[in-house]
Amino acid sequence: DKKNAKSSACSSVCYQVPQKITSTDGRYYIQLGSFVSSPDKAYLSHIRASGYDYRLIRKDKTSKLLLGPFREKSTAYTALPTARKLFNPDAFITE
Repeated sequence: DKKNAKSSACSSVCYQVPQKITSTDGRYYIQLGSFVSSPDKAYLSHIRASGYDYRLIRKDKTSKLLLGPFREKSTAYTALPTARKLFNPDAFITE
């Protein structure tokens, strides 16, 4: 039936998972923030849903939220404007 065909076509296009932007290895990251407590789970889910991986690095009493890793520094710089727009306007590149 036409109604079912239309909704199944939309489900394959409308709910597409974003292409993975980060790699499984690399030494470059985009720091999104530093937290005394863990970042909000909804914020972390938003990062994953946008196609990014993140690392939460705990040191002393703070946690750094890092987007990545990226294999090349140039790839991290390419992703930086989007990270600033989607997650934090003060995000920056770190190793």
